[in-house]
Amino acid sequence: MVQCLIHGKLAKPYAIPFAVVTNGDDVHILEIASGKVIVRGLESILSRVDMARQLPHIKFNDVAENRLEKEKRILFMYEAVATCSLPG
Repeated sequence: MVQCLIHGKLAKPYAIPFAVVTNGDDVHILEIASGKVIVRGLESILSRVDMARQLPHIKFNDVAENRLEKEKRILFMYEAVATCSLPG
């Protein structure tokens, strides 16, 4: 989940406002700016048409330059750990 939040904040020229996260059983839609779950459940994912209707009401924020560098470092570490193979 943290990795999704970071990816959403690193998109340029603005932060993606939402992320969809699943564990295979449940779905959460997160608000990227706060990290809060705003809705749960597969049925809560909007269709492409419904999302297009929402676009005029969605605010796309810039990411502060100092925050952007921190987010990049965190993402790099998550990706490094995910690609590490354990001995044995």
